[in-house]
This record gives sequence, C-alpha cells and structure tokens, in this order.
Amino acid sequence: MKYLRSFLEKRAVFALALNTVFLLAALFLFRPFFEETDDSSLAMIAEGAFGSRCPYLIYTNIMYGRLLTLLYALIPSVRWHSVLQYIFCFISFTLITYLLDGYRNGRLISALLLLSSFYEIYVSLQYSKTAALICLAGYISLIFATGAKSAGEPDRHDLKFVPEGTVCRQNGAKERVFLFAAGALLLIFGLCLRKECFFLATLFAGIFIAGIWTKELSLRGRGAIKELIKSYMKTFVPVFAVSFGLILLNTLACQSDGEWVRFTEYNDTRTELIDYRFDLLDYERYGEELEALGVSENDALLYLTWQFGDDSVFSVSKMREILDAPFAQEKPRWIETAKSFVRHIYDDILTFNPAFMGLMILAGACIAGLWEKYRNEKRKGAVLPYYPVLFLCFAALFVILVYFELSRRWSHRIIYAAFLMAMVILSFEVCLLWEDSSVKEYTAIPAGVICISVLTACLGNHFDHNSYLRSVPEVNDYIACVSGDKERLYVADTFTFQDSFKYKVFEPLKEGELGNFVLAGSWYVNSPITRAVTSAFGYDNPYEALRAADDRVILSDNIYAAEKLLYLKEHYGEGFKLSEPSERAGIKEYRVIRESEE
Repeated sequence: MKYLRSFLEKRAVFALALNTVFLLAALFLFRPFFEETDDSSLAMIAEGAFGSRCPYLIYTNIMYGRLLTLLYALIPSVRWHSVLQYIFCFISFTLITYLLDGYRNGRLISALLLLSSFYEIYVSLQYSKTAALICLAGYISLIFATGAKSAGEPDRHDLKFVPEGTVCRQNGAKERVFLFAAGALLLIFGLCLRKECFFLATLFAGIFIAGIWTKELSLRGRGAIKELIKSYMKTFVPVFAVSFGLILLNTLACQSDGEWVRFTEYNDTRTELIDYRFDLLDYERYGEELEALGVSENDALLYLTWQFGDDSVFSVSKMREILDAPFAQEKPRWIETAKSFVRHIYDDILTFNPAFMGLMILAGACIAGLWEKYRNEKRKGAVLPYYPVLFLCFAALFVILVYFELSRRWSHRIIYAAFLMAMVILSFEVCLLWEDSSVKEYTAIPAGVICISVLTACLGNHFDHNSYLRSVPEVNDYIACVSGDKERLYVADTFTFQDSFKYKVFEPLKEGELGNFVLAGSWYVNSPITRAVTSAFGYDNPYEALRAADDRVILSDNIYAAEKLLYLKEHYGEGFKLSEPSERAGIKEYRVIRESEE
C-alpha cells in the first residue's frame, strides 16, 4: 500500500490512473452513444459506406478527412472517427489533471471536474463537444508552456497566483517542450475536427489569459504584461499560422471542385432555413404566405422532417425565396422568445445534469474562496485580481445562451461545450484561490450530489438503450439485405433510420456496404457523395428515382411514405401510387408505380 501511495504521488502517474478509471467506467458501466446522427454520418462517409472513402466531411477540415481515410485504408475494422475522439479527449483530460495536480487542491478538483464532465464527453459522444474540450486543453497547455521555467531562470515559486509559478517550476525546459508539443497537437486536431469550436475555445482561453494578466499586474506591474505578451507571441504565432493555413487549405480544396462548390451553396442555404429559421415553415402561422410562394403544407412538413432530397423543387432559389420573403423579416416576438428561452433553460440546464451541477459547484467554490481570501487578508486588493475570471466566464456563458436563443440555433451540444470549457477555467481558478487552505469542506457534499446525478444518468442510459433495442428495427439485418441486393436502389425515410446507428459507436461499416442506399434527406443529401449513389442507377437525386416508377427503386419507409407520395402528386402529377408494402427486418418496403400500370 505504501508503494502504491508513493507511486501515485507522481503527477503523471496519478493523472493517467485517474483518467483511466473514468474512461473505463464510461466504456463498461455505460452504453456510449452518438448524441446526434452527425457523428455516425461522418464516420460512414469516411469509411466509404456509400461507395468509396471520401475526405470531404463537410463540417470538418479536409485534413481530418484525409487522416480518417488513411487510417481506414490501413485498419478498416476500427471506427476511427470515434476512436480518435476518445484518444484525444483522454489526452486532454489527462493533461488538465496533470496541470491541476501542481496545486494544493488539484487532485480533488480534477476528480470533481472529471466526475461532472465525463458523461457528456465519453458517453454522450458528439464531435462539437469533444472538439471544444480538445481545443481548450491545447490552449491551456500552450499557456503553461509559455510560463515554464527554463534552466538558469530564477525561481518563481513565490508567484503562486500564476500557473507558471506553481505547476511548471520543477521540470523546466523539458516540460516546456512537452507542453508546447502536446498543446499544438491538441489545438490543431480540435480545429480540424470542428472549426467553430476552435473559435469558441479561443474565447475561453482569452478569459484564462485575462485572469493571469490581472494577477501578474497586481504583483509585478505593467512591465510583467509586456513580458507576457512577448512570450505569448512566440508561443502562439507559429501555432496560429499552421491553424489558419489549415483553414485556408480546406477552403481551397472545396473551391477547386465544382460539385462541392455547388453543394456548399445549397447546404449553406439549407442550413440557414432548416437549422436556424425553421419557424418560417410553421404552416399554422405562415400558411397563406407559404402557399403564395408555392410551398404546400406537405412541402413544409417534408422540409421540417428532413425529407428535402429533391433539389429541383427544394432548390436554393426556393429556399432563398422563403428566407427573403417579407414575413421572414418580421422582428421576433419577445414573449415567444422568452418562453422558448425558459423552456430551453429547463430542458437543457435545470435538470439533474452532472455537468451543470459541476459548473455551479465550482462557481460556488470560487465565491467561497474569494470570501475566505478577503476575510484572511482584510483588504480588497487581495481578491480584486480574481474577479475578472469569474465575471467573464459567466458573462460569456450568458452571451452564448442569449445569442443561440435569439439566432434560433440553440443546441445541447454547443451549450454544454461552453459549460465544459467554463468548468475547466474555473477549476484552475478554484485551485489558485484555495492555494493556502483545503477546499474539501465546501465540495464534499455537492460532490456526493453529483455522484447521485451520475448514477441517475447511468440508469437512464441503460433504460434508453433497452428501449432502443425494443423499438428500433434490426438495422444490421436490413443493411445486410440491402448490401446483398446491389441491383436495387433503396431510398430510405430519414426518420425511420434516424436512431439506427445511435449505439454503434465502435462498429464501422464496410466500404461500399451502403453503395445502393440513400436517405430522402440529410445534411449531405445532394452532395457528390449521394449523387454518386443515385447516378449509378441513372438518377440525379432520390426523388427523381422514386418518380421514375422503376422496379429497381425501393422506398424503405415506416413513417412518411404517404407524404412522399403526396409530394410526387403535387409536383409531378396525379399518376402515382404506392404498391402494397412488404416487410424485411422490421422495415416496410414500397415501390412507386404509375396508375396506368395497373
């Protein structure tokens, strides 16, 4: 026991051990799942499930796509999109734990941070959240690398307000190189995974830097800020140069391909309407206006249920016409916006979510630390340098919440990405505030509440998985049937297959396995990826294949088959009907036939 205790006294060993425990708990005590369909779709595109492997993953950098296609070519039996996220999240958490362990209460705060956040990162997998964590860990590592003491520099242990004085003082130049390399790798990978989260992490890294500067300013004056700026320039300029070079490379790669240029315009317009302004398709509210634009109630339903794969009707010009219509320019109704905001707050925040509770506990520990420091030192100057981080963190969270509500872009993934980054920043702030005393008495009971919350999440996770197994058709069996029937094109209802791959976090598809399968609508429909599938059968998009009344085209649909038939009749004439459905592996199959064939 003494040997084990002395072994765990090593910071690197403790960080690895603690994070391994949480990772194994997430993998074996929970049922990891994709929070949204985006991740499973990204994985399948990179795997080449729809024909051949493609590095254009639309929402990620092309270099990430090329990395995936290379890894799949080498070892196709691994779902690399998921595995890479787990690897880099593990590295990020381990690095944060290692850095926190340089403080007196670092181990306790590290455990609290992991307990609060591992479910959102390891269990409810979503690449926007993981990219945010990875980018912020990269930033923090680079910030600490900037403050590491090289050999021959004076000892700065007395500057315990500053991370460099407590964490980086022992290992010097070697640790600086390690932290710089790790930080640069994490930041660049996070950027490639999700550019928008790179910029969001930049905001919180700026808050972290502002906290360091205010503390340095109170200790050493303005001269310290000049020194810090020079140090940060040396550290960040090369990394930013590579980062923005990758952004430029991705832009040039997409612009060099005419098909991807056309799809990008289509997808950007579709995103603006379906993701951000879907309220314009509310037929109860805007029925007359939409009808005047040639959009029927059934069309609006197909838009809202992601069945918009006919870009000859659901075209860029038609979507632009809706977005530019006079009724779309109306100012939001503040009462409705307030109601929506309150509902989102309740649904996504005021629930028994471990991450939100952890954020509140860390904020409470910060406030208690401010009071303790003021009470012990009896002067306001002792606590003033600590106010900016706490204030800026919550100001940033408030602005993010309000912005995403007003822009109608509220999503769990972005809100909790912001929460997780605020938690990491506050973890370091708590350690700095409580450097002279133990914070255990303020966190013991709340940590117990978080444990109950995690247990509740675990039970809910298993309940949802069992419900999924009962309600979702045997998609593996159906995919096997589809894959073995390459003579037919299967046009699939989006909602029928919405959750089919939710729990297949580590199960890749084979290259070409779905080369004859296309959804009636998705964020990648009408891209070169899906056009390659439909064009192999002589069609431009899924609906053109359906209206051809071709014996080779099968409609796989448990929910919206009648609505698709009505769509064909409204836009292409009355001469269509559906055959009697057959069923395979829980999926209903139809053929679109012409009434003249009877």
